[in-house]
Amino acid sequence: MKRILYVGALVAIFLVVALNSGSSFGQAKKVGGGDIKYTETKGMAAVTFSHAFHDGKGLKCTDCHTKIFKMKKGEAKVDMATLNKGEACGTCHNGQKVFPTKAPSDCARCHVKG
Repeated sequence: MKRILYVGALVAIFLVVALNSGSSFGQAKKVGGGDIKYTETKGMAAVTFSHAFHDGKGLKCTDCHTKIFKMKKGEAKVDMATLNKGEACGTCHNGQKVFPTKAPSDCARCHVKG
């Protein structure tokens, strides 16, 4: 009888710890990176990268992570010189797959005020 109570107590403790620790046990795990705002844009309006927008275009996380971008925050260099060399966002924004980063007429597509 003591053994049953001991096991029951252990199970109860495990459940309390798991449910209060932010664990995904018993709940759906949130997936997605949210928005990333780039503010160092040399006088241009900030750029907000939306994971939800790109997901809506049929992209999967693995299309970019970890092929183009590593998962460590701040690891990827993202500036216009890098993009224009076909790296980072420029991997897709090359004028063949989607609109290019080099065309001045397309600046406002990413550099959106307010």
